[in-house]
Amino acid sequence: MDVVYPRRNTQLFSEVAEHGLIVSEFPLASGPRPGQFPRRNRIISGMSLGVLVVEAALQSGSLISARCALEQGREVFAIPGSIHSTASKGCHSLIRQGATLVETTADILEELQGWIPADDVVSQQSNGDSAVMLSLKEQQLLFLLGFDPLAIDHLLQRSQWPLSELSATLTTLELKGQIESIGACYQRVV
Repeated sequence: MDVVYPRRNTQLFSEVAEHGLIVSEFPLASGPRPGQFPRRNRIISGMSLGVLVVEAALQSGSLISARCALEQGREVFAIPGSIHSTASKGCHSLIRQGATLVETTADILEELQGWIPADDVVSQQSNGDSAVMLSLKEQQLLFLLGFDPLAIDHLLQRSQWPLSELSATLTTLELKGQIESIGACYQRVV
């Protein structure tokens, strides 16, 4: 817990220590050793609702994390890639074995529906340096909205939400500086 590896992650380590949690099953002053990474991955997957594999060769630590997640009853997600890339072979293998194919964050939120409380709030960086707190509903609407202007009628069709709920969420996002209205249309600014 007191050895930063790789050294280039010193700033990240400090931020996690200040705002999050650093966990290890190894004694202080334990340096990194190859056999420790699968054990670390087991802890990470055990503390998570699911594991997303973005890229993985057929023999990679990411696949070890995915296996640990399955053994622990966690969801496994994978992003497909080029059939010609060795870095995509592991993801394709996971998808063939039943991992959820992911193209957007909305795919993960949909799969974890019921595990994440509807009023769960997470932070998202705004266009400045300050963090803005967004509810799950607000995040979902941002994913649906995109960066091109979109009329409220189209948002109603995409979201399938009642007009009152959509209007309230749009207003909240606008007040938080995440979207802007352009006539009868809305678009993301962040």
